[in-house]
Amino acid sequence: MNLHHAPDPHLPMLNLPQAERLRSLTAAYFLARHGTHTTVTGDAVRLQDGLSPLSNLAQQCRRSAEHDWPRIVEQHFAGLENSS
Repeated sequence: MNLHHAPDPHLPMLNLPQAERLRSLTAAYFLARHGTHTTVTGDAVRLQDGLSPLSNLAQQCRRSAEHDWPRIVEQHFAGLENSS
């Protein structure tokens, strides 16, 4: 099986490169928005107040064109920040 098509073990709705891109976009969001480096591993991002799962975000990205992912990531985390 081509590894590019293999599902990510933590975010199986995405393939390996897609999941790595989502993690990278998540880390980039927090660096740009807050100037902080975050740990993004597996299926979650570690924040000051705990872990934030990436599974819902991954599902949303899976249904969208990859060029829209940066906007989707930004909207997702901005929405979570505004609701807390």
